[in-house]
Amino acid sequence: MEDSDLHYAMKREQFEKISQPIFTAIVQALTRVRDSLKAKNIQLHSIELVGGGTRIPIFLNLVKQVFSVEPSRTLNSSESVARGCALMAAIKSPLFRVPDYALNERVYYGVKFYWNFVDGEKFLGLDSSLYPEKQGKFIYEAGAKIPSSKTIKFTRKEAI
Repeated sequence: MEDSDLHYAMKREQFEKISQPIFTAIVQALTRVRDSLKAKNIQLHSIELVGGGTRIPIFLNLVKQVFSVEPSRTLNSSESVARGCALMAAIKSPLFRVPDYALNERVYYGVKFYWNFVDGEKFLGLDSSLYPEKQGKFIYEAGAKIPSSKTIKFTRKEAI
């Protein structure tokens, strides 16, 4: 079997330029975390970064810029993630007995369900003038614990 390898060299400036939308989203997420911590009156002493992406210099600079704290990488980035995965596997396995840990997964972003009717037109046989233009309901607020389930009930003011 003939295999071919792909090799491409890229300069850091080019990588940062094409990744700018991702870095913008990262800054927005970090800013929300910072604002959430300030609202709860929590002051950060230090920030420990783990994972392969933390080796990217611009990521380190973004964390420092948003939190005004020099992030540290005193732990082995890849090993920390692997140990966390191994611990989670042991917790889930019926063959191992580990101390009780509370692991809570949370929704990063709120999930809102929208529905609307176009003004002056009929949609599914319903008169849109009987309903607000755009209705919505948060199914999960940002930070809600998961997994969880929700029931949404829709009622009609008139028959179809």
